[in-house]
Amino acid sequence: MGTGTDAAIEAGDLTPVRGGLRAAADAVRLARRTLGTIRSNLFWAFACNVAALPLAASGLPNPVIAGRPWRSPRSSWWATPCGCGRSGRPERGTDGAGGPAAWIMRTVGTWTMSPRERQMSERTGPVPPADGLRRLASEVLSDLRAVDGALYAAVAATPTPTLDRALRRLSHAADHSKISFAIAGALALAGSRPRRAALAGVGAIAVASASANLLGKRLVRRDRPDREAARVTVDRHVPMPMSASFPSGHTASAVAFATAVGTVLPAASVPLGALAGAVGYSRIHTGVHYPGDVAAGAVLGVASAATALAVTSARLPASYSRGPRPK
Repeated sequence: MGTGTDAAIEAGDLTPVRGGLRAAADAVRLARRTLGTIRSNLFWAFACNVAALPLAASGLPNPVIAGRPWRSPRSSWWATPCGCGRSGRPERGTDGAGGPAAWIMRTVGTWTMSPRERQMSERTGPVPPADGLRRLASEVLSDLRAVDGALYAAVAATPTPTLDRALRRLSHAADHSKISFAIAGALALAGSRPRRAALAGVGAIAVASASANLLGKRLVRRDRPDREAARVTVDRHVPMPMSASFPSGHTASAVAFATAVGTVLPAASVPLGALAGAVGYSRIHTGVHYPGDVAAGAVLGVASAATALAVTSARLPASYSRGPRPK
């Protein structure tokens, strides 16, 4: 016959093996630091590859010089899971939980906490002195989140019956970057330079979409806005996506395409920039994104366009980028 201990182990999410409730707090703190380390490793691995791929494709850096930072003893401070040096002790200026990279990701993770979860996290034990800056950053991000929600509520409460239908259709047309791909198809038929602009724009869309959906939405799992609570009128409604809210993938792709094409074809920068801005605002107007999500998507779109432009400039021949030679 089994005892009640076996049933408690099976039913509980956490089973301390020593007396006292502080063991549960230590386990929660360790789990959060482990999750922060995992997120920081994913973030910096992706960021380093995004920054290094254009340089590697261009062939500019010497392989010996490019590989030197990774052979440096100080690089192990970023590469090791606990931010420790060879001695196994935390480096100076860190809290032993992944260095500043993990601190950034843990701070961003607190942005997605509900007020009740934040209160529970504060009750797990006394705050060490090293966590003072982290708590300050968390409070600042909490205030920014409140401003973000207030802007969203202001847009939802402003009646705009003339714009509702147009912005709803624009938001729906921007699904899967259909507008951008249609423009790219038209540019591909217009000549060598517009064709290069279309290629750079499509590449920027690919980078922005992958960055937003495979990295951003998985690292910062922010819930979608509550349209019913904000009383967004039904005339604005588009299907609410099931993915996370941060960042806006529609905005990232639209801004990436506009930036990449506008760099190659300066005459198209103003109309495409206005179109990208309208797409970003339509996601707020229809109630599926907060303004902060759209702003982050715009920043991600500019970075994706820069990456795509660097790759296309390195891969395409110079004669193709200059267009046909004069006779």
